[in-house]
Amino acid sequence: MPGDLTLTDMIEIYKLPPNVDAGRFREIAGIGNTRFYELAKEGVIRLRKNGSRTTVPVEDLYKFLRGDQAAA
Repeated sequence: MPGDLTLTDMIEIYKLPPNVDAGRFREIAGIGNTRFYELAKEGVIRLRKNGSRTTVPVEDLYKFLRGDQAAA
């Protein structure tokens, strides 16, 4: 991900909602299910439950792609 890409740019490019579902997060980040839940356990991403769906704030995806260690 280019260093000058802003959160707003990323949202527009990927057409992202405020919270990204787990599958879309993994697709964009290029990671598998196991790594996804490791990141959650490490506190790098925050999981949100919306009924039976698990979502992640789009800000956490942005920070992960930029290489930030912790989302919170």
